[in-house]
Amino acid sequence: MKKSIVLFLIIFLTGSLHAQSINNYTTSNSSLSNDTVWSIEIDSSDNKWFGTSEGLSIYDGINWKTYTTANGL
Repeated sequence: MKKSIVLFLIIFLTGSLHAQSINNYTTSNSSLSNDTVWSIEIDSSDNKWFGTSEGLSIYDGINWKTYTTANGL
């Protein structure tokens, strides 16, 4: 029984180390151009690109930049 518990804990803890986190970005807590996101891409530099009906936003983990026709970008 002890071996089963130890094995379970090892498997559980190993799996937890590789768990993913989920972040909920909205226009109220970020510079996302719109709350309705149609596409997301993560590039080779780990930048997150968000495509919305009102523009394209990029998040590098610290800073946001939004490209829209309104700001001329």
